[in-house]
Amino acid sequence: MAGQLQGIAGYRLEETVDEGERATVYSGREASAGQAGPAIAVKVLHAHAVHDGALVEAFMARAKLAAALRHPQVVGVHASGVADGRPWVAMDLIGGLAVERLRSARGKLRLKPEVGLAVLYDTLRALDAGAALTPAMTHGRLDAGCLMADGDGDIRVAGFGAHGDPQGDLLALGNVALELTDRWPPEMNAWIDRLRDGEAPFPSAGAALEALPLDVTPEGRKALGRAIKRKIRQREQAVAETSGTPTPPSEPVTRDASSRPPKPAPRPAAPSLEPSIRQARGVAWLCGALLIAALVAEVF
Repeated sequence: MAGQLQGIAGYRLEETVDEGERATVYSGREASAGQAGPAIAVKVLHAHAVHDGALVEAFMARAKLAAALRHPQVVGVHASGVADGRPWVAMDLIGGLAVERLRSARGKLRLKPEVGLAVLYDTLRALDAGAALTPAMTHGRLDAGCLMADGDGDIRVAGFGAHGDPQGDLLALGNVALELTDRWPPEMNAWIDRLRDGEAPFPSAGAALEALPLDVTPEGRKALGRAIKRKIRQREQAVAETSGTPTPPSEPVTRDASSRPPKPAPRPAAPSLEPSIRQARGVAWLCGALLIAALVAEVF
């Protein structure tokens, strides 16, 4: 279950999906629907965060704006409100992780270019969908932590909820692009420079999407999906180890006598060299004595 918080605003909370300094995201369902209801994600502000009036106001305002944006590359918001003094947002549950979670132990992403390209393509589609609304909607806080990837290698952007200059989102995406990989080809580097307010910046996400110099490949999406699945397995294993759940050994620890391989026969002992040495000494002494005798006979 989801720690001490078991439910909120008619939603039954099941597991903790992610947790940050200000809020926790749970998986859950509508309590009235039981297990037959669709799984959703419920984001709840921490108890200590509700005393920050500006934070709560921004949290609720962004949730209400985001509810108007529906697109396959956007994490949809279903409802929001305040229950028992705790602000919450119900939204789509993504069976994956944020791209941010793919960082190595050194804090680097450094994905393959074809993987990074899939991330950029889907993110631009989401930004373009926001720009198509009236008034246009921007993200305003775009980073790798907002880009949710699933096991199929698809990206959905979470956290929309602002009306501002789209150039801010493009600049943020350019910074994300530089984090994704350090092996971009020259044409992609030039494209990223335009995202990051170069000499000729893109006027919109749609224009940047049309100018993308490379095509997204199925191999790139599959590689992203594999990376997400691998990271999920690692996290599940870490949770199991922390909770003390035993893992089966790869080989039996003990064996009975019948299963043990026979012991190898002992090697025969090496013959002693002492008799041979004594014999050689005797022969050498005899040869020396005969030689001396012959010399004596020859002299006399």
